[in-house]
Formats: sequence, C-alpha cells, structure tokens
Amino acid sequence: MHRRWPTLPNEPPGKRPAGLPVSAAWQRLTPMERGAMLRRIERKRRDLDQLGDRYRLPDQFCQRFTYVSFKLEDLDIHENEVADALRSSARMRAFRGPRTLRIRNHVAILRSAELLVRRGHPLKADAVVRWYTSIGCGLSMTGMELASIRRLEHGLQRMNAPQLRIRPAIQDAAAMHWKLISDPLFPSFNGIIARLLLHYQLRRCNLPPVVFDPQLDRFDSQGEMDVLQRLAGLILEKYDDAV
Repeated sequence: MHRRWPTLPNEPPGKRPAGLPVSAAWQRLTPMERGAMLRRIERKRRDLDQLGDRYRLPDQFCQRFTYVSFKLEDLDIHENEVADALRSSARMRAFRGPRTLRIRNHVAILRSAELLVRRGHPLKADAVVRWYTSIGCGLSMTGMELASIRRLEHGLQRMNAPQLRIRPAIQDAAAMHWKLISDPLFPSFNGIIARLLLHYQLRRCNLPPVVFDPQLDRFDSQGEMDVLQRLAGLILEKYDDAV
C-alpha cells in the first residue's frame, strides 16, 4: 500500500513517486510548495468556517479512530470487535470484559475531550492520568513518575494555549506528537494516550480530527519532519472531503 499524497496547487497528480519515504518526499518540496500546501489548508478552513462546524464526532469516526489507535499499539483487535463493544444493551452490559471496557472507555475519552474543546475548558494533568488508568481498565499499571507528570503539565500548557495560525499550529502539534512517541511519557499505552492528546490539540487549534493509517503511520522509527508532513497531508485531505 502506498501513501496517498496531497496534490499541491499546479502539481499534476502522480508527480511524487509511489513508495518514496515520507521524509524524502517532504524534503523534495520547495519552501514555496510547502507554503502553498499550508495556504490551501488555510483557505479550506475559512471555507468550512463559513459553512458552520461539520466536525462532530459520529460513531463511525470514533470506531475507526479507536481501532487504528489500538492497532498502532500492536493490540490484537478487529474493527468488528470495536463496533460490537460500542453496542449498548442491558444483556451485553452484564458480560463486558476488560477488552470491551477498554474500547468503550477510549471512545468516552474522545467525546469528553471534544466536550472540553467546545466549552473552552482546559485539559488538566489529572484528567489525562485518569485517561491512562481507564485505558488500562483494571490491569496492574505502573504509576507515573513526578518528572513525567511535570512534562505532561508543561505539554498541556502549550495545548491549552493553542496556536490559531495554520503553520505554527500544525508544526506545534507535529512536534508535540513526535516527542510523545519518541520519548514516551506513559509506562503503558503511551501511543494511545499520545494520539488522544493530538486529537485534543488539533481541535483546540480549530483543525479537523484526523485518523492515522495502522500500516503507514508508525512514527517511532521516523522523525519530526515525517510527522509534520503526514499530519499536514491528512488535514488537507479532511478539508478536501468536507468542502
């Protein structure tokens, strides 16, 4: 499977070689082309703002986001399992195991993060620690060290005072996500929490929610520039689909 590259203004489709590593493809773009991509995102955002906010979180998005995030964490999970876990019935509630509860807790975190954004409330460190324990769902979890808590608080200060201009917003989100992936903050399920934090940060910046690809987007072996390019491309695709 090859990456689906965003087409830049005045660039014929298929110009970028399929299979070219992300960092190499990004480096091949001139500063003018990179700026053109960001300006296009800005235009798309303005167009969508005029139409009203279309970025509610439908069940389908939450299911896909959850499946992909768990898959990127190398958890054994199937898409049908996520859909089944989110079905609600009195009979099923009585037989929910830890895996089902973990899925449901993850979706509840997504929705609670979205609610914080809509109400303009800041995300606090103790809430993120609760995310961590709820994803563990009864497992014996290693506690976070004081240094990790302070790192988390510092990161949340940046997320809660977001950049609203496109370029610094995407750059900051990419930098934060790469840092969390390359230098884990949480002893377990670090990638899952990192993607939830990225979702929150994008929404705080008035950017659309994105879903990674479980086969393509394993950033632990890549660099910050790779994350930046991929994130910009996903945001642009989301705007192309919405406008």
